[in-house]
Amino acid sequence: MRFCGKTDYTLAKIQIMGFRGQTWRQLTRNQMIKLRARTVRSGAWFRALNRAERAYMELAIKVVEKVRSRLVAKVLASIIQKLSYAFQNRVEHAMKKIGRVSAKKLSRIAQNWGNISSIKWATDPKFTRFLSIMHLNRADTFRV
Repeated sequence: MRFCGKTDYTLAKIQIMGFRGQTWRQLTRNQMIKLRARTVRSGAWFRALNRAERAYMELAIKVVEKVRSRLVAKVLASIIQKLSYAFQNRVEHAMKKIGRVSAKKLSRIAQNWGNISSIKWATDPKFTRFLSIMHLNRADTFRV
């Protein structure tokens, strides 16, 4: 998306609310209210944002009807990215960070041992999910 000539800014995709690929000019008060409500209910609002970021978002909800400023959009984008990351399911996050790497590593080891069918393991989402859940349930990574 382009603003004011050559400068290129991107707003985080608001996947939390289902507004995929919308530009910052389409970010409205109602969307920010929905985002806040969903993240407060899940606990991500307080877990991911510090006091200043929560205050900025609250202020934007109270004052801004529709985002017009590039600067406001940039600040809101960083806040929305944090919320998006915190709102993600722990298993999905572990699949991206741990499961895929473990699946590739185990696939290579099994291939070296002569298991030809292990080539598919590296791209199998079920195997990746299994490895991620096993990692999350280990005693040293388990968190209450």
